[in-house]
Amino acid sequence: VAKWGHNAVPFLITGVLSVIWLTFFMIPGEWPLYVVYVFCSWHRQFFFSTFFNYLASEFPAHIFPKLTGLANFGAGLASGTQTPLLQLTLNEFGGDFLPLNTFMLCWATFLATAAIVHFVQVKRKKIEDSVSDNSDTSPSTDLHAPPKKTAEDNNNNNNNNNNN
Repeated sequence: VAKWGHNAVPFLITGVLSVIWLTFFMIPGEWPLYVVYVFCSWHRQFFFSTFFNYLASEFPAHIFPKLTGLANFGAGLASGTQTPLLQLTLNEFGGDFLPLNTFMLCWATFLATAAIVHFVQVKRKKIEDSVSDNSDTSPSTDLHAPPKKTAEDNNNNNNNNNNN
């Protein structure tokens, strides 16, 4: 997390875990439910820790309670969709959860892919910024090359030599 960023890694893990457990929901049988249980519990912990870590690190402390309250209110409203979705599945789809699970898997895959794309873009920008910080006018293609000396460095060296 320290190397790749406190914002990117938890979102990636959360997105990938959701895709994994939703994929196992698609497999018929009893054994996938045990896998779903494990991955779903991991996903839940990562989701909440990612969410609250993000709020605490990106927003001022004085609005943290308002943001968490608003988020919990939104989660409560979303929880209210469970009964209508269950009724839809039982009545319209004849108890077949495949259409709803397919929709959730597609949505989770989209979100995980968006997190991965964002992660790659942030890492690319950090690399470009570090390259441009280490060069005077033209970016170096070698990330391990020592920074080029500037005219100011040469003047400092000349001043130090004159003082000796």
